[in-house]
Amino acid sequence: MPMRIGPGNASHTLVRNTRGRCRWCGNPVEWRDSFDQGRVPLMPQWFPARKIPPRYRWHVETGIAFLGAHPNDLGRCRVKHSTVCPAIEHEDLTDPVMLQIVSALGVAQQKFIARGFVPAPPAASEAEVQEPDPPSAARAGGQRHIIAYCRTLRIAPGRIEDLRCLATASTTAERCKNFVFDAAEGAWTKVEIPEDKSRAGQTILNITGGYMWVWALDALDYQNSARWMRQRCPDHATHATAPDARDNELVTFDPKRHGDFVLARRPTGYDYQPLSPTPEPDAPLQTRQCATDGCHNSTVIKNTPADWLCYLCTRRARRRHDTHRKWQSGQPNNKNPRQ
Repeated sequence: MPMRIGPGNASHTLVRNTRGRCRWCGNPVEWRDSFDQGRVPLMPQWFPARKIPPRYRWHVETGIAFLGAHPNDLGRCRVKHSTVCPAIEHEDLTDPVMLQIVSALGVAQQKFIARGFVPAPPAASEAEVQEPDPPSAARAGGQRHIIAYCRTLRIAPGRIEDLRCLATASTTAERCKNFVFDAAEGAWTKVEIPEDKSRAGQTILNITGGYMWVWALDALDYQNSARWMRQRCPDHATHATAPDARDNELVTFDPKRHGDFVLARRPTGYDYQPLSPTPEPDAPLQTRQCATDGCHNSTVIKNTPADWLCYLCTRRARRRHDTHRKWQSGQPNNKNPRQ
């Protein structure tokens, strides 16, 4: 019987599928969906929040990892593994407690290697350990399209039309065979390449002129754009109880790591439409000026008579009419006119 996600759970990843090991050091990690729609590797144990600097504290709520210690965790917090992974250099890590954690993980790493663990090639940065490319990602020389939404750039494992749904099919309990792509929900557009001061980043800027082509979703509403970021087909976009069969394959675009996949020319074979087509100007509204001399009020209501008066002039004319009628009838004007 296939498992289901609780309706109140924000994450679509089963707890049993969150456990894993770091590719670079071999230490256990717990992969959690993060608040920014990405994924983050957390150390599986808890730490006293008073000993961990505030900027390194994390907590998990409804399956989602958030920065900071949860107020109901009684002083406990989690730590992101990529912050203390011993396989990479941490230039800005100076806190003694955090350095002790790195040292302890380094000892465990050596034990794993002695037992036969083969680490992955050296990581380019901490960001690569936090969001490693999926095993299905194309290698250099292949194609990997970049998706943009609200200044967020994520790179797919291949072409956008080949991006498969992550949901578990209810009938087969296997990964859904549908695709995420819908040509009517995006458009190819040019965006600036994020600044990278490294030599590789500067080379990319020189070759491309500082711009690249991406599949932009800025014209979509939140629900449809979230469907893309959650990597779900239209059939599973609203299935809150269907768990993910695989980890999300969209990772944050990094000019240094993904420079080989930057598109300097717009891909062909797609129905190209401008991302934000310029709307045709509406016909000018016909206005009617107030009939009172010197009044600048007007209206756009159709079929307004030529002697139309604005609400101020209408009230003034009514007051004058009432006052004039009282004098005509011979009644003394002992009271102020009706306002």
